[in-house]
Amino acid sequence: SDETDDDASKRADEAKEEKDRSISAVKSVRVDVDQLDELHELVEQLVTSRIKLRQAMEGQADMTSGLDTLDELDKISTNLQNTVMDMRLIPLKKVFDKFPRMVRDIAREQDKRVRFKVEGEDIELDRTILDEISDPLMHVLRNAVDHGIEAPDVREANGKSRTGTVELSARREHDTVVITVSDDGAGIDADSLRDKVVSEGLATRDELNELPDEEVYDYVYHPGLSTNDEITDVSGRGVGMDVVKTTVEALDGSVGVTSTPGEGSVFTIRLPVSVAIIKVLFVRVGEREFGVPIKYIDEISRRQEVRTVNGAEVVVHEDDIFPLIRLRDALDVDIDERDTGMIVRIRPADRQVALHCDHVTRQEEVVVTPLQGPLSGTSGLSGTAVIGDGNVIPILDVSTLELPDGGRQAMREWTPPSNDESGEVEEAAD
Repeated sequence: SDETDDDASKRADEAKEEKDRSISAVKSVRVDVDQLDELHELVEQLVTSRIKLRQAMEGQADMTSGLDTLDELDKISTNLQNTVMDMRLIPLKKVFDKFPRMVRDIAREQDKRVRFKVEGEDIELDRTILDEISDPLMHVLRNAVDHGIEAPDVREANGKSRTGTVELSARREHDTVVITVSDDGAGIDADSLRDKVVSEGLATRDELNELPDEEVYDYVYHPGLSTNDEITDVSGRGVGMDVVKTTVEALDGSVGVTSTPGEGSVFTIRLPVSVAIIKVLFVRVGEREFGVPIKYIDEISRRQEVRTVNGAEVVVHEDDIFPLIRLRDALDVDIDERDTGMIVRIRPADRQVALHCDHVTRQEEVVVTPLQGPLSGTSGLSGTAVIGDGNVIPILDVSTLELPDGGRQAMREWTPPSNDESGEVEEAAD
């Protein structure tokens, strides 16, 4: 109807105005005077060290003095980097402030009653990331109200309060910001989602039956796939959730979802606090070198038990198993030897896997350039970094490295052995 078209047009105009206000707010930042003073002092030190280094290079100072100056420059550049990065941090409140009105308007249009809660709006993110995260959060919140929260009569019939709750929260975990959108709505039925995935031809029934519900839920981020049979003007049929995944992964982040039918869903977005400059562990596989972001690593070991469970190699740690990804196979590196080397175990919060490489070389801070064009979205890779000798090193994305055959099944079937049990074990040699 004309009224529906007018409403949709009005809603689009309002959304654009909200986005413009949000972007405008992010483009201007308040800087603490103490930070400006510190920045000025660091620049002065940088100029002094540059003069010292030039004198050393021109032979007016001994080699020891030149090396000392290089050490000074290293410290100054690190402090300068940290200060500038801190100045770029902006509270999430700049983006969060526009969402209460949006949620209220959507709920009113759909005759739903929604209580909207916000926590962690003082958590800070780099302004570049904040610029990009507004739209993904908007899509997830719309999805929560439209697909998640039931109509008041339906909620009451199911023994729930007539008013649903949607909560947007953020917290800091080391160098990562975790943003969650949770609702106490209908939740996602994993079996129904499996049926839709099969009907769309995205996977076979056998493939889906091997996946735990937690991994099946990830299909909600697939383009065009919806958990709701009814198409609405608010969130359409799966439109937007794939954009969430694409945008977040382009920022070196990750998305996830958990759900309990009848109780609600939780959508999780994990993002780095700052962009570009990260600490990387360099590993060698054959003649090639790759970088693994330090923030994902839990442990590095030279010798560790490797078991075979359901035909898949796994590393056992504290009665839990980590499917072993041999980088030689995952990255198609041509080397002969495969039973020597080192194991890099990834933090379970990021991905419960262990990586096998020939050896670990060093740690460095690098500037990561995301993959562009046809290479964008390449499984197992997040970007590249240029190191001191000019070589370009691929940076691994541990969340998308392909698991070996049987890896998922092994995790489901694993039970910690008792003291008198013995399993099939092989050891990674030195």
